[in-house]
Formats: sequence, structure tokens, C-alpha cells
Amino acid sequence: MPYSPAHPYLPIIYSDTVAVTFPAVHHLGQQNTGQPDGTFAPNSRGRQGIGRCSELDRRSHRPHGHDFHVAFTFHATGLLHPGVVVDADMRAEILDHLDSRYAYQDLNLLLPATEQPTCANIAAHLARWHYRSARITPHAYLHTVVVTTGSGDRGQIVNPPPPQLASADQQPHPWTSP
Repeated sequence: MPYSPAHPYLPIIYSDTVAVTFPAVHHLGQQNTGQPDGTFAPNSRGRQGIGRCSELDRRSHRPHGHDFHVAFTFHATGLLHPGVVVDADMRAEILDHLDSRYAYQDLNLLLPATEQPTCANIAAHLARWHYRSARITPHAYLHTVVVTTGSGDRGQIVNPPPPQLASADQQPHPWTSP
């Protein structure tokens, strides 16, 4: 592992970002309650609200679209040949997943029923996908996932470094529990 000449106790960390923009829709303010049509369920403020498929929902929670910009940032202590952190296969896997699963989709239906399609929840969902399903690279790890929209909304998930790079006071990895 190479170390910084200015700070010999700190390893050199290389960084690379895979960024993509995709259009998607969500329903403004819609509670994904899983309740039958027209039943009452608590909303985000603790008040009783109408379930997700009532006539009131259909009128007031129209689909609303954004261009979502997603940036996966990877850190590594070494580089692959010819001097990259993220190779073309890894980049293609991320781009294909976002294009096939998220582009032109209703995000209320893609995320778990307990999560609203906010930028922070989308970032957490993508980080979990990468941790569970993407090709593992021994030299690099996913450091951050940032999701932004053109309207200024932003969500970010910071992934702790792997054990060989973590200090003793780091928290355990958030997605290692079953």
C-alpha cells in the first residue's frame, strides 16, 4: 500500500466517480402505506391520511418527474492497469443497472413500501444494491453515493472504508447485518 510522502502514516487514496443522469417519476406526497384502497393510515406527521389508491390520492398525488443525477464515488489504495480505479466493466454494470431499472420508472414502485422516493432514500437503495449485487473489486470500495435533482434536492450516503483502511474508532459497516 503506497503512503503519502508528506504524511507517511496516511495511505494514498485514489478516487474515481461514475456519474449518470436518468429521468424518473414519483408521486408527490404519496404515502406508500400498503393499505387497501380508501383505508386510513398515519401520514408523516402522525395524522390519519387516506390510503394510497383512493380517489383523493389520484387527484392530489399526480406523477411528478425529475432528472435524477447519481454519482458513485469509489476509493482505492492502488490503481488497475492502465491507471484507473473503476474499470470499464464495473462502470458498464452500474450504468446498465440504472438504465434498465430506474430510467423512466415510477420510483414509488421501485423502492420498498416503507421508503418515500427522496434523494437520500434513493442513494441508500443504490448503495445497498451495489453492496449486495455488484461485482466485487478487491482494490476499490464504494465510498459515497450522491443523488441530486435539478430542483436542488440532494441525498448522500457515505460508506465507511473496509477494515484494512478503517481506523479503530470507525462504526461497523451499515449493510453487513442480514
